Amino acid sequence: MQEDIKKNLKNISAWQRLLFMLLFVVFMTVAAVVMTAVIVFQILVNLLTGRSNARALELGQSLARYIYDIWLYLSYNTQERPYPFADWPSGAQAPEPTRSAKPAPKKRRPHKRSSKPKAAPSETAKALQSTPEATAQETPTPEQEGGEEPKGG
Repeated sequence: MQEDIKKNLKNISAWQRLLFMLLFVVFMTVAAVVMTAVIVFQILVNLLTGRSNARALELGQSLARYIYDIWLYLSYNTQERPYPFADWPSGAQAPEPTRSAKPAPKKRRPHKRSSKPKAAPSETAKALQSTPEATAQETPTPEQEGGEEPKGG
């Protein structure tokens, strides 16, 4: 067991990978700063014009893929080193810029009725539900409150 550890510690390729990993952490930090600038730029462009900038969309996508490729390398999911040791990742087909800065209105879905029985309504609620005139009003009539009916016509 100790021999395996000594052998692994003397493995030059493991130390080279560690150095490349440190280098890619620096590259990823720079890419994250550039990505933040792209995000801020897109927000400003969208606020001013109501549309996204197509070139910034493509740059954002390729930066996202580059950062993803770095994460794959850092987490040992791939042995292939990202850019500058490979080609720069191209952004996938960018979605068309939105025509409006406002989001589409959400459609309201009807409420589902519960199958549970409801509690018995109060006497006032029963009286309100029993007459069509009362259902059209928000407040109870003077009769329901115990007062007199208004006179006049």
